[in-house]
Amino acid sequence: DTFRRISDVLGEWRVTDNEAALWANFHSANERVNRFLLDNPNDRLLLQYDTTPAEPAGWLHAFFSNAVEIGLVDITPGADLLERATLAVLRSFDDWTLDRFPEAASAQATVEQLLRRLWTRR
Repeated sequence: DTFRRISDVLGEWRVTDNEAALWANFHSANERVNRFLLDNPNDRLLLQYDTTPAEPAGWLHAFFSNAVEIGLVDITPGADLLERATLAVLRSFDDWTLDRFPEAASAQATVEQLLRRLWTRR
């Protein structure tokens, strides 16, 4: 199952205590997934055409929770709503990347910018 294999590639989220480490962990995970998708084109195709919504991995919840814990996320609108919006951004970015893979695999800074904009109070 493709989702299980990607979950295995991600592993457990390593909790950090600062912003630089959080983004380093996030980008490292993206790089591992990109390498996996380059090495496994059949899994990439399955992901690209699978329209079944998957439950967010525990990794994504842990990533968001860690961002909240270190103060990156303004949870004023509500932590649950922001977590859902974060997952929606990540899913949209994944879909966008898969449509343009492998060229867009290097667009990690883009997803970081999107999340920073979502999480910051204006």
